[in-house]
Amino acid sequence: MAYSQQIVTNVETLEQRARALAQDEMDRAQALDQKTAGLIAAGLVLVAAGVAFASHLGEVHAGSTARTVWAALLILIFALLLASLGSATAGWQPQPFRVAIHLDVLETWATPRFLDRDPTTVRGELMQASIAAVAEARAVNREKGDRLALAFRFFAAAIVATVVLGSAVALNIATATTKDARSANPTARQRPPRPAGNPRATRSSRAG
Repeated sequence: MAYSQQIVTNVETLEQRARALAQDEMDRAQALDQKTAGLIAAGLVLVAAGVAFASHLGEVHAGSTARTVWAALLILIFALLLASLGSATAGWQPQPFRVAIHLDVLETWATPRFLDRDPTTVRGELMQASIAAVAEARAVNREKGDRLALAFRFFAAAIVATVVLGSAVALNIATATTKDARSANPTARQRPPRPAGNPRATRSSRAG
């Protein structure tokens, strides 16, 4: 089948454009994966820091109420971090394709019958494959973006809880240090009380 020059030009232009859009979606997927990898690395570092803090929590002098609150905050932080890591990992798994062409179609490319086809028809099929790849990649990237945004929300909440826990522990340590310093400082003792009455009147009575 012979195509007009206008169809040939349009098919060639649109096939290149569809291929470029598919590549853009691939680049977007790669950027999302890089952000996901960074978030997972930061989450693992925070988990390790939380484990190290929990192992030294018994060395901090504090009351039972403070320890209970700290333990609850620590459990909350771990739960938020696990939710963040789970959401990020789930968003990392689906991967888009640059061109969606079935293997059966690829196997026919090396046959003389396929090689004898009209180039415009071949470009049209490649354009359709690129369009299908763009549609699939956008759905995958949308899912990646949603899961990454959810993972960032969990991670931000974990950071806030970590700041609250660190501030509470630091305040408790500062308070305990101040009390120890006051008890160990001899100049912090109270001055002896002054004698009651008017000292001038006492002197006058003694002189009389």
